[in-house]
Amino acid sequence: MIPSPWKYYAAAAGILAIFLAAAGTYLYVDNLQRRLVRTSAQLVEEQIRRAQVEETVRTLYQERDEAVERLEHLERENARSDAEWLAPMDQIYSLEPETADDNSAAEFNRLNADLNRMLERQTR
Repeated sequence: MIPSPWKYYAAAAGILAIFLAAAGTYLYVDNLQRRLVRTSAQLVEEQIRRAQVEETVRTLYQERDEAVERLEHLERENARSDAEWLAPMDQIYSLEPETADDNSAAEFNRLNADLNRMLERQTR
């Protein structure tokens, strides 16, 4: 008895289905692998960018802290300078021209010379 050709067709169709399933699985896994590699590369790039941003933020915070420290130093210097200038100015204003004598003129000249020295020192 000669086997029916349908059996051969069915066997060929089964082999073809297995081959197509294997090829489809291979292509699916290959596509997943490529996407995994691409995603891994993107993750590394993102980690590098994040590290750069964090370093920039640290640098900016450090620069801000240094600027705040410098500003506080300048404010202290300004307050000290104001006190230094106000002392002779108050003494000059407290001199009364009506009761001026040689001592008050000498005191006025000394205070004026102090102010001139301070001004010269500040303009250097």
